[in-house]
Amino acid sequence: KPAVSAAMVASDFPTQEIWGFTVAFSDSKRARATIRADHAPTRPQPTGGEITALDGHVQVDFYDHDGKHQSTLRSRRATVEPATRNLAAYEQVVVTSDDGKKLETEELHWRDDTQRVFSDRFVTLTTPTQILRGTGFESDQELRNYIVRRPTGQATVTPGATNGF
Repeated sequence: KPAVSAAMVASDFPTQEIWGFTVAFSDSKRARATIRADHAPTRPQPTGGEITALDGHVQVDFYDHDGKHQSTLRSRRATVEPATRNLAAYEQVVVTSDDGKKLETEELHWRDDTQRVFSDRFVTLTTPTQILRGTGFESDQELRNYIVRRPTGQATVTPGATNGF
């Protein structure tokens, strides 16, 4: 008979598992974000609380305070903390804003309470007029007001304008 391992703990098993996962985060009856994924197991954490792991095709649609669509995030994997509704996206993360900007990185975090995205990883931000690269990034979720940290490469700086540096 095979031995039964005593090392297995509750966090090894999901408390729930959903295929074809969709959840909407709303505030005062207005959508803030809609999250979709092929697969979403939720597991207890050793420190308390739960975390939902998303895998397959992960897509997050972000909306402004009036419910208007602002941007879309896509990645291969993500995690959501149900208690805070914060999201961390991993592997081939791409955010496209409705006004034509595109952010690419391998890891990106979104805070529900501030509706901001940030990363300490290498990023590439493509706008209609320039390509910005750097290590570290912070922005509102529509990619309008952004900071690229530790920039690399070349960029055109317009005096008196906010250029994201």
